[in-house]
Amino acid sequence: MQKNDKTLGFTLVEIIVVISLITVLATLAFIAINPQKNFADQRNATRESAINEILGAVNRYITAGNPLSELGLVPTCPSTAYIGTNAKLINLKAELVPQYISTIPTDPLVGTDNDSGYTICQTTSHKITIVAPNIEIIK
Repeated sequence: MQKNDKTLGFTLVEIIVVISLITVLATLAFIAINPQKNFADQRNATRESAINEILGAVNRYITAGNPLSELGLVPTCPSTAYIGTNAKLINLKAELVPQYISTIPTDPLVGTDNDSGYTICQTTSHKITIVAPNIEIIK
């Protein structure tokens, strides 16, 4: 009578190959679904939208015939001033809300009602620039 020596199971090489494939797939999935980068991208998109809203409101204000000087002492670029209601900040709320914008948007991470987190300046030709200095760069 012959005895069959074949046993059921996996070899060490098969187990190592499967573990390696799972590791590679998990790494690719984590890179593709990087939550930190996705949240940062979402906040940056919010910042871009807020900048466009503020800039649009300032442009509508100026187009309506209001002088830029009524918005406060907007510094000449590259110097900037933060937008907010604090005494040391440029208070756009007083002139723009609610006629030109419903509310002054705030930065998703650092913005408050008193300090929006955005800066403003004007070029020598009186072109307005709004900047989000807290933009997130994540690779």
